[in-house]
Amino acid sequence: MKLSLYTDEVLLDKNKINNERSILYLNHFLGKLINQVVDAGICLEDAIYFYKRNKKGESILGIQIAEGDIENLTNYLVFECRSKLDNGEVKCISGFQVDEKHDDVLFKVPYTMPHEVIHFFKKIENLIKNPGERETEYDSMVSVHYNLHNKPQTQKTYK
Repeated sequence: MKLSLYTDEVLLDKNKINNERSILYLNHFLGKLINQVVDAGICLEDAIYFYKRNKKGESILGIQIAEGDIENLTNYLVFECRSKLDNGEVKCISGFQVDEKHDDVLFKVPYTMPHEVIHFFKKIENLIKNPGERETEYDSMVSVHYNLHNKPQTQKTYK
């Protein structure tokens, strides 16, 4: 899958799931997002969410939407963001896509989901908008078990 905003090569590493450092706001955000994913019917029984940010201010958030290798980007719905500071205000260019073999998923994405993801990207960027913090990098994967009869359960978020 060719990404237009996130310019680094995306390498997913299942060993990132069980690290010890959490990313501020990611757990809270995923709680909301997971409910939207479940309501839209695009969830698996077990799924991975990932978030990456590079030092150029580009971020990517992925939601696993297809069974298969969790390290294969084509199994994810992917949201991208390129941020910049403009007179002290964070500006984001965002987009989302899936691999062409899963195009049908785009019709299930609730219209509020991209808005929530953009809000998340902006919140993270606002937290690190000081010049010394702009080069902060994140690399996190979260494992989720969906219990479709109850609320989904998330494991800790890791970097």
